[in-house]
Amino acid sequence: MLEQSPTDAYLLYQAGKDFEVYGLYADAVAYYEQALQHTHQSERFRHGLVLRMIYSLKRAGLPERGIQLAETEMPNWQHSPDFFFALGDLLLDWATQNPAQAVESILPMVESAWTKCLEIGDQPALEGSVNGRGSYLAAHNLAVLYDGLGNAGLATHYRELASSMRSGQVDAT
Repeated sequence: MLEQSPTDAYLLYQAGKDFEVYGLYADAVAYYEQALQHTHQSERFRHGLVLRMIYSLKRAGLPERGIQLAETEMPNWQHSPDFFFALGDLLLDWATQNPAQAVESILPMVESAWTKCLEIGDQPALEGSVNGRGSYLAAHNLAVLYDGLGNAGLATHYRELASSMRSGQVDAT
């Protein structure tokens, strides 16, 4: 089908997903890039496409390109906890590759991204959204981040928040 419609954004997106499933991230990125070029912002699947592209760029060892994509797409996804969750994950990976910059500049951006997830809350109506990225998964990641930074008080707070959110006892507000 892709041979008959080589600029069909949805088919390109599906081809990228196929490569991603098999761990062929560079190939996935190539198809996702083409899909993004032919996808209008209003397309329902664009949310999932952007998230998968960020993840695949990270896994392909191209975090700088993922960060560039995130900067370009950020204005479009201010309502997406999944976007900020993926961004935090990408930035954390980048921090491990750039330890000299990590504590001063990168880890505060990771913290900000995952905190934004909690501010937004889960958004199940967004295509490609994963339950928990706007709640307990983001809180868990913050707990792990604060553990790593030696801030036991905040780590405990977010660990307890994650547990409460997971059990449905509290929301992010």
